[in-house]
Amino acid sequence: MSDEDGLVPADVSADVPADIPADVARLVRDCIDRLETLHVLLLLHATESRTWTIRDVSLERRSSLYGIEMSLGVLVEHGLVAREDDVYWFSARTPELASRTAALADCYRTHPTAVIALIFSGGAKP
Repeated sequence: MSDEDGLVPADVSADVPADIPADVARLVRDCIDRLETLHVLLLLHATESRTWTIRDVSLERRSSLYGIEMSLGVLVEHGLVAREDDVYWFSARTPELASRTAALADCYRTHPTAVIALIFSGGAKP
């Protein structure tokens, strides 16, 4: 594998699974601090035309309000989700972030274990 095929070379980062494209690995490393944050991002990305409250996401994900609030805060901070008052929606700050998020969703659909392994090997730093 090489940079030419878009995958992370094994000798560059031993803790990045080989099935993860470099741009997806960068997005995870930069923006995803835990698995719940990934799931919240994927939910909002899959429902781009919908707005969500913390409570809505909490009910959909069957997770705590606090956990969802933390995940949404991380995503807003990294420019993947927009917020107005108590409402959130997927809104990538740049076309590149939107493209990388779509690639992450595809990668998670086909290689969920590899993406989870990358998150648990040290995703976004708090």
